[in-house]
Amino acid sequence: MDLIYSKNSADAGTLVPESPILTAQSERMEAVLPVIARHLFTAAPDQDLPDLPLAQLRLCLFLLDIRPEQPTLSRIAEEFGISASAATQLADRLERAGLAERIRLCGVAAEGEARDADRRARCLRLTERGSRLVFERQEKRLRSVRQALERLSPAERERVVAGIELLLTASHQAAI
Repeated sequence: MDLIYSKNSADAGTLVPESPILTAQSERMEAVLPVIARHLFTAAPDQDLPDLPLAQLRLCLFLLDIRPEQPTLSRIAEEFGISASAATQLADRLERAGLAERIRLCGVAAEGEARDADRRARCLRLTERGSRLVFERQEKRLRSVRQALERLSPAERERVVAGIELLLTASHQAAI
């Protein structure tokens, strides 16, 4: 039996036997989660955003979620934990696709008037087309999840949602 370093708070850092059950469960999760994601979240080939890479899609969703705020590329880099040049490349690709545009005015003043920040600073926002396409994709994904959940009883749905939330919490803790 293999030994691994424990991550439990009670015996953290000590060598403990690796659990074959935990290993089998981990392998099942590793096999199942990508399939679930593919079934529920992959865009149909006939959609306008089917081949949008994950990083660009994440940025579009971020821009949609924080409207009407318009973040600078520096803020985007910070939010995503990427370099400023990587944020610029993402913005360039979204602009070429007609999904986003850079603007000079960044944000609004307290009185609701636009304020001009550093003259070199550029903010990024979704174009009307980008907002519409991302919103439509988000709606289709929600419908897909809803259709899958409808096949479960209310009690099963609650267990699934609670289990996924628990796994998310555990994954955040494991990353620390």
